[in-house]
Amino acid sequence: MEIALTLLHQSDDLSELCHYCGEAETFEDTGGETETFEDSEVLWIACDYCGRWFHLKCVGNPSTEKEYKCVSCNK
Repeated sequence: MEIALTLLHQSDDLSELCHYCGEAETFEDTGGETETFEDSEVLWIACDYCGRWFHLKCVGNPSTEKEYKCVSCNK
């Protein structure tokens, strides 16, 4: 348990990454192309259940006006 806690504390902070694609400022668009932050504005959405953040395009551009539930929370 001590080793696991040490590794967890020393691991990288992943809170600023999209939990779908694992990238910070890039995302995979629907055509298989990779866009970067400079190409267009990267918009984010948070799951209202777990609080994880996703690129809006990575999760299919859901409405930001409604509650969003990620794939993991839907299971």
